[in-house]
Amino acid sequence: MAMRFERSQEVSARSVPSTHGAVTSRHVLHASIAGLAVGGLAICMSAFAAHAGPPIRYEVIAASGGAAPGLEGVTFKRVGDPRLDALASIDDGGTIGFWTRLEGAGVTSANDLAFWLQASGQTTLLARTGDAAPGTIGTFESLTGLVVRTDGRAMFTGAIAENLGNVPANLGLFAQDAMGQLNLIDREAVQKFEIYAVQGWSASGAVAQAIKQEVSYGPSTHAAMQQAPGFANGVVFQSFSRQPGINTQGNAAFAVMVGSATNPVTWIPAVYANTGAGLQFIASVNASAPGTGGIFVDVGRQPVIDDAGVVTFWGVANVLGSDVQGLWHKDVASAGPVELLLVAGQSIPGLSGTVLTIGRDVQTSAAGELVASVVMYDGMQSFPAIVAYTPGEGWRSVAYRGQQAPDAPPAVHFSMVGPAYISASGQIAFNATLAGEGTTAAERWGIWSIDYSGVARLIARTGHSMDIPGYGSGTPIHLAFGSGGSMGGSVQFGASTAIAFRAVFADEGSGEREALLLAEIPCTADHDGSGFVDTDDFTQYVMHFEAGDPQADVDGSGFVDTDDFTAFVIAFENGC
Repeated sequence: MAMRFERSQEVSARSVPSTHGAVTSRHVLHASIAGLAVGGLAICMSAFAAHAGPPIRYEVIAASGGAAPGLEGVTFKRVGDPRLDALASIDDGGTIGFWTRLEGAGVTSANDLAFWLQASGQTTLLARTGDAAPGTIGTFESLTGLVVRTDGRAMFTGAIAENLGNVPANLGLFAQDAMGQLNLIDREAVQKFEIYAVQGWSASGAVAQAIKQEVSYGPSTHAAMQQAPGFANGVVFQSFSRQPGINTQGNAAFAVMVGSATNPVTWIPAVYANTGAGLQFIASVNASAPGTGGIFVDVGRQPVIDDAGVVTFWGVANVLGSDVQGLWHKDVASAGPVELLLVAGQSIPGLSGTVLTIGRDVQTSAAGELVASVVMYDGMQSFPAIVAYTPGEGWRSVAYRGQQAPDAPPAVHFSMVGPAYISASGQIAFNATLAGEGTTAAERWGIWSIDYSGVARLIARTGHSMDIPGYGSGTPIHLAFGSGGSMGGSVQFGASTAIAFRAVFADEGSGEREALLLAEIPCTADHDGSGFVDTDDFTQYVMHFEAGDPQADVDGSGFVDTDDFTAFVIAFENGC
């Protein structure tokens, strides 16, 4: 955002103005809410719920039909998979990468795929199939796995065709240097390794790539047939996870099969972390599963690591003959023990019942905040939910089936929720489907993100018109957000509360059109939209609250009640 939010010096971080203009503590303020003019009663609003403060802002990154910069007579046929650096926002710059399919003059199936970078209002070609592949004598046959680093430098995997008789195209890892020049970083060789996908690129420059026979994680390389730390001699690394986690310090966590080089029957999954202190064993099948009294019968798959060096992984423990799913973590930096974090049968604040199953797709922020998908069971039925974990505070509900959907009519609720993603800075966004009165099949899909106050905000919904500056209005029929990347989460997050997603719009008379959109959630506490958080915001909010104005509906429930006032107080205290 162009604005930088600051607190007024008149208001301390632990106090807010009361409805009478004086400064009072948060606890006193909460106790006095019922004394407001609305008497603590909910005021129902008609039509769709509206959030307090400025609306969500949108900007087009790229769209089908748009001219391909630098390629005369060529346009974008399709657009997809936006990749943001940590500074990307509508007003403040940053870098966004994306792919396109091309059409027009000279375009064939051999050169119709391209990667682009957008920064400072300029879109430039990064790589295109059919063009020369730097550091080789060949050309790009295909492109995949685009990653954009914090400083705007890009990296990707490209298949190289060199026309060397019967030698098939093989893969190379390409990255920009500090000057923006594209260079070959690594390449397949016969009986060496296969690069499957670029999984992340940390701010320190370390690379995590998932490959078959050799894996480059963090500060060192670990090859197949290497002795596996934590096991007896002769137990070696066999094959590596395709989805390692990497933090912003360049440290990584990954799953690997270990066992005898001559007896595949002995292979079992294990989890390791690679930090500045070297390779460390975390857990494996047949090891004790702390907190359960059982042993691991499955571990790993998609472990993640935060900036403090805490590794979190999914696993299954066999306890007295029954398999129990859970999440465990270990502080690698302090050489702490493996500890149980979440287990089937556990309750979650804000959700009825207990955890039945836990998804393998746990993700982490740099500070160790986690988001995961679970299925809950309340004694009568099971239902999906998204849960989040904050170190020192524990687990909480983010969204669940049956919950009133924010920014939707009161009778409309979440049906399916997830997958969910968390950025390095801790922003959560998720996909969900809707059900309820008046909801048609064309209106079921949506994307929600969490704003500064911890409230879910609707970013986009199929079947509902969007008005986008520079693009016009349109009704999306398909939405796509989220994919694996650095930090084990999505790389479609930008600065602050900015996220990018793909929308397909129905175009009357001309089929469909596609667009990559950047959305930013405004700061809830900046109620008057001035760019600052001060007493004027609180005074205006109180006026809207007492009048039952839809702008006071902070939680998007469709009602103005004390929950909204509490949410605004928390947002105001947190600032922006």
